[in-house]
Amino acid sequence: MLPPYLPPKTHSLLEPFFDRTRGKIEPGSHRIQKLLTPWLASGILEIPCCLVTGSNGKGGTCAYIEQALRDHGLKTGLYTSPHLVNPQERIRINGIPVQEKNLVSAIEKVNAAVEKYLPNASFFEILTAVALIIFSEEKVDFLVCEVGLGGHFDSTNALAPCVSILTSVSLEHTDILGKTLLQIASDKSYIARRNLPFVVGNLDPEALEGVKATIQKIGANLIFCETNQLPNKYLALKALDYIFAFLNVEPDPSIIKNAISQTFWPGRFDVRKMMGK
Repeated sequence: MLPPYLPPKTHSLLEPFFDRTRGKIEPGSHRIQKLLTPWLASGILEIPCCLVTGSNGKGGTCAYIEQALRDHGLKTGLYTSPHLVNPQERIRINGIPVQEKNLVSAIEKVNAAVEKYLPNASFFEILTAVALIIFSEEKVDFLVCEVGLGGHFDSTNALAPCVSILTSVSLEHTDILGKTLLQIASDKSYIARRNLPFVVGNLDPEALEGVKATIQKIGANLIFCETNQLPNKYLALKALDYIFAFLNVEPDPSIIKNAISQTFWPGRFDVRKMMGK
């Protein structure tokens, strides 16, 4: 079943913040903590979650994981970017884009916090705060979270993932993340956590050196998942092993298989099976 279609509409409360997607970005995951000051005591940054970063393949990998968890009866949150048509697409509860009334309510709360705690908040920081408030209020069992930019200083890195994933590394955002594959991979790897699994896909040898340099500082458990076929699928499957263990949920292989085959991620396409002539 495909997610419901949302009309091409930008909510009026978000519209003033779209200009904040341009111009200088002030890095630091500490900034989202400041913005969320009124909610920190409630454990808003301790939502059970996984973080997914990478140059390509983040959204698809997130979608596979979320579908498999939802099909096991868990209440899921999914945070991705950018949206294709409507900002509501970025924030999903059990696969369904957030209701407009809930989005409006959370935006109003964050707007007040922006004025008091972080007047120069970026659009992504604002929407991340909005998303986390919604996921917290909805009491999701697990959040699958796509990193916005890089990893080290991204606002999503304020969360506490039980497993982190690096899908791929290529030259991108070199003005922020670094000029080389090694530097970019090193930045993205800061979403890993000490003594917890960090699942990585196929990487260039230079990028792998960047990963190892960061992991040596953090002390995470590096898990390789190298495959030339359907890499996002196998990254998701490997990560799911650790997520189910963390949640103390017994995975059902048949449910996982069906979930993978039924995953729908608009704006992307991949070949899942080659049919003979």
